[in-house]
Amino acid sequence: MDINTQETIQPGGQIPNARIFSHEAMASVFQFFLVHEDADYARHAALASFTEIDRLEHELSRFIENSDIARLNHAPVGWPVPLGLDSYACLQQARQAWEDTGGAFDVTIGSLYRCWHGDDRTPRTPTAAEITFAMERTGMQRLHLDSKLYEIASDTPGVQVDLGGIGKGYALDCAAGVLREWNIHAGLLNAGSSTILAMDPPPGKKGWPLVFYHPLQIDQVLLRLDLANRSVSGSGQKSFRHILDSRPGRVGPVTGKIATWSLAAAGARSDALSTAFLVLDPVDMEAFCIKYPQEAAFAVLGDYEQRTVSKIASWGPWPKAE
Repeated sequence: MDINTQETIQPGGQIPNARIFSHEAMASVFQFFLVHEDADYARHAALASFTEIDRLEHELSRFIENSDIARLNHAPVGWPVPLGLDSYACLQQARQAWEDTGGAFDVTIGSLYRCWHGDDRTPRTPTAAEITFAMERTGMQRLHLDSKLYEIASDTPGVQVDLGGIGKGYALDCAAGVLREWNIHAGLLNAGSSTILAMDPPPGKKGWPLVFYHPLQIDQVLLRLDLANRSVSGSGQKSFRHILDSRPGRVGPVTGKIATWSLAAAGARSDALSTAFLVLDPVDMEAFCIKYPQEAAFAVLGDYEQRTVSKIASWGPWPKAE
């Protein structure tokens, strides 16, 4: 299989009894490679997992009226909003990633993002007052989670939550749970090639083969993996100001990186970390991987606008192909 920042994936060799199923959701194409001797049974299992993804989208998407996140974004200050178990769990994981990365991953960045983009999404330069106003509405510390009642409340008006940086990974984790209930354990689950979750490997294989390609030279291989029971995610600059650093003292568009990848035990975690690694400095990425030795980072450093690469670096236990 291939993963790159252009969001394409191709089969990497023939896998006996591998069934391929696709489904559109969350503004992406989900593609599942499932190993089972009965093609019809695998199809029904895939449909069940896709139904779960659709259900999650209706809870997690801020664009769907009356979703949990839409209700949260429109709730009055201090008003506790009851959430479904999945919305609450996804927000908990987002908060954990925010804490672990020192705020580099932040699902409350909506107000700040609008500072650098007009209503038509064209770039603009905000004033200092606009940035201050947005920063007062940014940060997971402004959301208070009640783990007993599964409620959440904001202590500040205008806080906007967007789970786009973690939602697809969380959906893959839940889809894998559905497939295991169907007694399908060997599979590779791909969400738009931005996050890929490997379940058990195909019979006789060490893992599912993945290839990372250079974001500016798509015929150049950066890394080959054999992945099993782990998840990888990739994030790249799509335009200047596409990724923002919301940390106090560093607020503004991210520079110095073209693309980053992450490795973690679960889809939601790798999804969040790939975005965080675009924000973190290389020294911070290295420190993170030392602190969390089961997770890994890979980065193409350089100038996005000039399309120049200064360094390619990696940290942590990448399961490289033999």
